[in-house]
Amino acid sequence: MNGADLDLRLRAIELNARRMADAVLAGRARARRLGAGTDFEEVRAYAPGDEVRHIDWNATARADAPMVRRFRQEREMPLVLAVDISASGDFGASPQVPDRAGCRAARRGQGAKPQQYSEYCRRFATPASACRTVHRDAEDSVGRLLGSARARRERIAELAGLLAFSAVDVDDPVGLLLFDAEVRAWLPPRKGRAQVSRVLRAVLGQAARGTHTDVAGALGEVERRVRRPAMVALLSDLQTDLEPLKMALLRLGRRHDLFALQVTDPTDAALPDVGRVALEDPESGRVVELDTGRRRVREAYARAAAARADALDRRFREAGVERVPLDAAADPVPTLRTFFTRRAA
Repeated sequence: MNGADLDLRLRAIELNARRMADAVLAGRARARRLGAGTDFEEVRAYAPGDEVRHIDWNATARADAPMVRRFRQEREMPLVLAVDISASGDFGASPQVPDRAGCRAARRGQGAKPQQYSEYCRRFATPASACRTVHRDAEDSVGRLLGSARARRERIAELAGLLAFSAVDVDDPVGLLLFDAEVRAWLPPRKGRAQVSRVLRAVLGQAARGTHTDVAGALGEVERRVRRPAMVALLSDLQTDLEPLKMALLRLGRRHDLFALQVTDPTDAALPDVGRVALEDPESGRVVELDTGRRRVREAYARAAAARADALDRRFREAGVERVPLDAAADPVPTLRTFFTRRAA
């Protein structure tokens, strides 16, 4: 991606992140952080103008007079974004689908769009004999299989921008750790709108290079680099080794306010029926051929996906860390508004 393309993409995502931040925080006082709340200070006698919801009924009974709990605005709370930029976030970035005429011409060797057709077949392992079947479903089934790939990577960037805007709006500093198999970039927490742009430029401009995703290692790096208490948001598809994950969550959650936004894709849970395809792991390069037209194949995939989802849920639950699944292709605002309102209550 050249500089001009990056600037255009950055501007579009920044605007969308700003819009989503305003929607998520609608109706809430700007002084309230994303669920961080306020600190208790003292109990004192009720005075006109005090909010009824702050009455301490136990203290009122003991004193035989209305007493209220007084709070002070909590101190500055840095926000650290741990953002997964591994290649699995690029899953499904589909090339332009050739039309049927171009496909037939390429098969006959007539030279019409052969390069495009070759790329299509290389990506999806589409044999020439299956051309008609694949193109019948190209805009439907294949689109459902691969169409939200752009959304997964860019949704993560939008979520990073949403959280960053929400922090700088209350004058909190924002930091960023980018990772795949290892840490790729680190921006120490800083205040101001310019930091939001730096965060988004880093997320969008960094290409994945690792052969796997090490979420546990990234959380360990956050623990090492961030000494003072902070809010830590993990933004990832969580396609990672689950064995070390629970301990990493526990360790980081002891010191920091940790939560995870998991960006999902429909194909994480189920495969659509699109015939024979070759699925390539974008991180390891391993290729597996599947006949998605066979019900047993789809059912086996769904069972394996469900078992992994249960294991992931168990690790987060046992670590006491909240995880919010967000479909990459769906509007995240209603889910996030509910989540942050509950945290702020």
